[in-house]
Amino acid sequence: MQQPVNKHLQKIWDTKLQELHQEKLKSIKSRVDFKKPFRYSHLEKNAKKEQQLEDRCTEIERENRILLEKMSKIMATRSKSFSKIKRNLSVRQNERKRASSKIFKDNIFLVKRLQNQSSEYSQSKFEEDRKQQECLLHRISEYPYTLGSNKKIPKTTKAAKNHKQKKLVYLKSQRIGERFFEFEIYKDKKKIIVIAFDSEEMFKLRFPYENALRIMGEKGRYDLLIDKLKYKNGNLILTD
Repeated sequence: MQQPVNKHLQKIWDTKLQELHQEKLKSIKSRVDFKKPFRYSHLEKNAKKEQQLEDRCTEIERENRILLEKMSKIMATRSKSFSKIKRNLSVRQNERKRASSKIFKDNIFLVKRLQNQSSEYSQSKFEEDRKQQECLLHRISEYPYTLGSNKKIPKTTKAAKNHKQKKLVYLKSQRIGERFFEFEIYKDKKKIIVIAFDSEEMFKLRFPYENALRIMGEKGRYDLLIDKLKYKNGNLILTD
């Protein structure tokens, strides 16, 4: 682009060219016809639809007039047939009441039969089976069984059932060596019985109460007695 000789003259020429360009833009005419297309008169007004609507309104007015005449005639003349229909309605109403009363009595009789009938299934047996099942699950689990309900898991073994006359004083899970055992400790006046079991074996240890008390201390800490146990050569023994 060449450098203009005179900046003032160049500015005047640019302004003039811009004005000419704006005048040309204003004088430009579109080559596309954007006018609304011609619409035929039969499309502007749907005479058939209007006629159908008018005929429908006329028919409705006619039916309403006939219905009004019938209602006026019925209200003006109270014939014997009206009282007969009323009597029939009262008879049917009494029949429905008797039927409802019979159904109500039958339902009460059925409820009493259901209440007096003994169940084929024993709830106590279900509860006992569930306890045994949870006990088995607890035995075969590698880690403490925590599934099922939020209630405490029954941990009573068959060996423990034979000690119902003895008092259960300790119940805990603890790892001995590489194995995880469940411990139940029962005591009476003369001895203390320790039952330990896991998913594979069960051990039963008996200690004189005085000897066990030396290990547990004056406070009777049974956890100290468990800590003295050791699993060795397939046996659970008490270490010094």
